[in-house]
Amino acid sequence: MCQQSVRPWFAQNVSCSVVKFNCYRQGVTSPGESALDSLERNALASIIFEHCSEFRMPSSIREFPNLLGLELWNVTIVKWGSEAALNADVHPKMAFLVMVRVNMTTLPEGVLTSPLPYHLSDFEIVLSNLSRISDAVAEAWINAETLYFEHSTLEEFPTAFFRLPIVEVSLVNNNIKALPDDLFSSDLYPSFYTTLALSYNPLQIFPETAKEWLNIGVLWLPHTGITSLPSWTEAAVSDLIEAGNSPICEDDTAQLLTIVACSGTKWTPLRSGFYPLDFVEPTRQL
Repeated sequence: MCQQSVRPWFAQNVSCSVVKFNCYRQGVTSPGESALDSLERNALASIIFEHCSEFRMPSSIREFPNLLGLELWNVTIVKWGSEAALNADVHPKMAFLVMVRVNMTTLPEGVLTSPLPYHLSDFEIVLSNLSRISDAVAEAWINAETLYFEHSTLEEFPTAFFRLPIVEVSLVNNNIKALPDDLFSSDLYPSFYTTLALSYNPLQIFPETAKEWLNIGVLWLPHTGITSLPSWTEAAVSDLIEAGNSPICEDDTAQLLTIVACSGTKWTPLRSGFYPLDFVEPTRQL
């Protein structure tokens, strides 16, 4: 279970900075309430729960003040309530939350109960069955800066995400058909993105208007249905618009901006997101 041990003086419990709890190997469907009891409270920095068919977050998760990050991999969430919620007071250092191959009908209360950790700015949800995002996200994830929601079944544009102070966003490989008309013109939404990735969504039209001060570093549009780019993209996108395998790149008569790239590299949806699935998956086997 311990992936990286530490040896602090006077520790009475197992001193481990990185823990992987594999339900399959433990012969259980979920960690029990006492599953983390043997761990030194001040040593644990990261914990991975994996391969749990009936996952219930133990309330003892709130007893680790130096926790930096939490990952769920291939679990079905049955319960993650407020009694086990991530919290600013008990997790003052927490920075990232990753959920990959997680079966959940809605985001659990444990990640929506305010106040969440103040340094929790990195949210990554990959291969999820969520089809919509609750508005409660906009009230809870108030410090989000990096947000990946990839290889999932979103059909409705996740407006709640864009009411957060996000700067790096990936919605790669969902089923989003339309963007809000005011996504780039309203002050309700961010004005600066280092990266905005909308690849592999059945988008047809890009919003026609944008605020004057909008700045996007890199805009990813490969494998969308976008046929043309509005005039504002020339001033608003500073580094690159990648649009390979989309109609905008397949129209030989189109006059493209110099920052538009039409790379012909092979696109493999489950390997082409921003979350490093290729790298991590071999380390999360049964």
